[in-house]
Amino acid sequence: MALFLSKFRDGSGIIDYQVIMIGREFIFPDIANGRYEIVDRLVDSHDALSVLKDFLQNPNLNRLKLRPEAVKEVVIVSDDNADMHPRDFEAWIRGQQNSGSLGRVHINGFVGLPQSQQNSWCKISSPGSAYSDLAADPIIGGLLQDLCTEDWSQLVTSLADQIIVSNVTTELALNKKIDPSAPIKVFIDGRQVPPAHTMINYERNMIVLDGTVKTRPGDKVSVKYNSID
Repeated sequence: MALFLSKFRDGSGIIDYQVIMIGREFIFPDIANGRYEIVDRLVDSHDALSVLKDFLQNPNLNRLKLRPEAVKEVVIVSDDNADMHPRDFEAWIRGQQNSGSLGRVHINGFVGLPQSQQNSWCKISSPGSAYSDLAADPIIGGLLQDLCTEDWSQLVTSLADQIIVSNVTTELALNKKIDPSAPIKVFIDGRQVPPAHTMINYERNMIVLDGTVKTRPGDKVSVKYNSID
């Protein structure tokens, strides 16, 4: 955790971040510098998605504030699969985003994968196929890594780097007010940007592209959407 947080501290100013831990019997390292909060709630090996959904609906935080427009980079650690079907979770996320009450949600994790090497020091209950489906989903997306990796230093570094890069954003202001009930598509030189890399800020009436979307001088960017003007 200290290594993971050091990537954000050393890049202070690149992104505005805060860290929320849902679980029990955990102590944050000093490097967190107060940008964290612990939600004392039991998370079983199979109910992470249900707990996450409940938390996003009712944050129940004391010091921090869960900002609706902020990207939620979820990191799940589990040696089991989720009871909630990934399509049900994705449909709920889509509904929340369409209403403007929730920004992008990415599902990252350290979970059991089909290729996990089980041995004396690491045994998984079940591969996390639900998390794999969500990480590959065009609306959600994320980075999954093998729980049964003996040295996690490179894993947490890769995850932190991806989060930082994907959250250095480009903003596209729109002239007409966005209709939240209709889909929005962004194109760069005729190629559609995957929805997982775009976010809609209804309050500021703009489209936000994450840092994985690269543009070059001369690229033509177009947005197809319905307006309510």
